[in-house]
Amino acid sequence: MISVLYDIFKKWSANGSVYIISDPHFSDAESFEFRKASGKLPEGIETIEDLDNYIIKNINAVASKNDTLICLGDVGNKECITKLKAGYKVLLLGNHDRGADHYKRAIVDITDLKANLAKSVKIPKELFMGEHELDKHVVFDNKLFDEVYSGPLMISDKIILSHEPIIPCPDYLVNLCGHVHAKNHKFRVDKHQYYNFCAEAIDYKPVSLGELIKEGILSKVKDIHRVTVDGAIVRKKKASH
Repeated sequence: MISVLYDIFKKWSANGSVYIISDPHFSDAESFEFRKASGKLPEGIETIEDLDNYIIKNINAVASKNDTLICLGDVGNKECITKLKAGYKVLLLGNHDRGADHYKRAIVDITDLKANLAKSVKIPKELFMGEHELDKHVVFDNKLFDEVYSGPLMISDKIILSHEPIIPCPDYLVNLCGHVHAKNHKFRVDKHQYYNFCAEAIDYKPVSLGELIKEGILSKVKDIHRVTVDGAIVRKKKASH
């Protein structure tokens, strides 16, 4: 359990870990060519399909059914999401993503539909891909994102998630973001520390939020009340001169 999370988000780590990645750009030819030209493709990756499979393999190597995967935007081919083993998935929409409804998870009871179709026609196998038995009902699961957000998301009093970096970021927050493909995993803007989760910035491997917190990413982030008081003191001094 990640104790610093707001109560509404503690379910993400109730039974496992929380992993973050951004900008996988699955099956995106333009992104693939950019990564290739900038020398940011992993060794041995020669095609878009190679890269898709490489990212999927890396995610599945750490995120299982008890874990939560957060993608900070620019998904690309959503069919690749259906191949991920993480039991719970969260998306913050990026500038290349479509509307939220395009990525939301849908679970539909198709018991009656399947029974009726079976009486009249041969059912194409792919029609029921993703189905499983739940309380003796046949259920179709598109295996997409359980939660989808269209903007920045504060998940604790010191952590804010976003697709694009929030510049300037308040002193009482650490910004976990994506979008900036030219930046390393850690970068600074005006002395403020940002954490970039673009796939190539983290070697195409999702990063554990719990481990980041243990490493101390919040240790130098001031409490919002301290920031407010300090700001008031500075303003008072300026006004007195």
